Amino acid sequence: MPAPRPSSPQPARPSTPAGRRSRAARCAGREQLWRPSASVHCAGCDDRSCRIPRRAAQISAPRTVRRGTALSSLRRPARRSRWPRWVLAVIVLAAVFVGVDRVALLVAERAAANTVQDAQHLDRTPSVSVAGFPFLTQLAAGHFHKLTLAASDLTVGRDGRTVRISRVTANLRGVQVARDLSSVHADTANATAAVSFSDLSDTLGSPLSYGGPSADGVGRITARRSVSIAGQQISGAVTAEVKIANGSLSFVSPQVSVDGAGSATVPQLLADALLSVFGDPIALTRLPFGLTVRSVTADQQGVRITLVGSDLTFQRS
Repeated sequence: MPAPRPSSPQPARPSTPAGRRSRAARCAGREQLWRPSASVHCAGCDDRSCRIPRRAAQISAPRTVRRGTALSSLRRPARRSRWPRWVLAVIVLAAVFVGVDRVALLVAERAAANTVQDAQHLDRTPSVSVAGFPFLTQLAAGHFHKLTLAASDLTVGRDGRTVRISRVTANLRGVQVARDLSSVHADTANATAAVSFSDLSDTLGSPLSYGGPSADGVGRITARRSVSIAGQQISGAVTAEVKIANGSLSFVSPQVSVDGAGSATVPQLLADALLSVFGDPIALTRLPFGLTVRSVTADQQGVRITLVGSDLTFQRS
C-alpha cells in the first residue's frame, strides 16, 4: 500500500485576539487606521486583515485596489467652481462700469451747477441732481430725462420790500446739454419755493403764524400787533388769505379781532394798525432759473409758492 503523500502546508492565518475583532485594523500599504464597521476587505490581496474605507471602495469601484495604492488616488475628484470664469469676469466688469458711471455723474453734476450759477448770477452754487441710470449713455446722447435744481437763501422783490426764500427746488424735463456741460436747456420746469413765517415777519414787520383754513379750505396767516390808546396797551390780530395778483404776493379778505373783545368793539386806531400789516403786496421779481409764479398757499410751515417755466436756457459765460 503506497505511503500517504504529505499534505502541502497551509498558509498560516494571522492570529486574532479572542472575542471581538479589534476596533481598528491597519490596512497594509496604507498609513491610516479605519474602523472595521466603516471599511471593507481589500480586493487587491488575500490578507483578511487588510481593509480599506468603504467610501473609498465605492468611489474606486470597479477598480481593483492593490496593496500600496496611495489613499489620495481613491478620493473623489474636487468639484469645479459653480461660477464659470466668464461669469465672474462679467460681474467684475459690471462693478467697474457702475463705479465709473457714478464718478462721472458727480463730476457732471458739479459742472452743471457751475453753469447754472454763472448764468443766473447766484451768490451760492446750486445743487444739481441728474436722474436715471446709466448716466454715461445720457451724456453721450446729450439728453437727460430729468434734472433737479435746488437753491437756498434767495432774496426776491423790489423797491426796498423784499422777502427771503429759504429754498427753491425745480424739476427740469426734456433737458439737452453740451458734452462739456457749458450749456443746459430745458423744455419745461416745475418748481416750489418756500417762505418761512420768520422771513415773512421780517418783511411785514409783525410776528406771523398760521391762522388755519378758511371756510373754503384756503389757508390763512395771522399777524399780531399792539397799539397804545389813551395810555392803555391794546393787542389784536388780523388774518388774511394769500393770493397771487400781477406776479405779486397779496393778502386779501382781512379779518380783525381784539384780544378779549368782539370784532364790533375794535378801536379804529388798532384796526388801522392791524390792516396796515397786509396793506401792500410783495413783488415776486428776480425769481431764479427764469421761473414765474403760478399759485401760492399757506400751511403750518409757512408760504408755499408754485413756480413754472418753459424753454429755459443756462449758458456759461
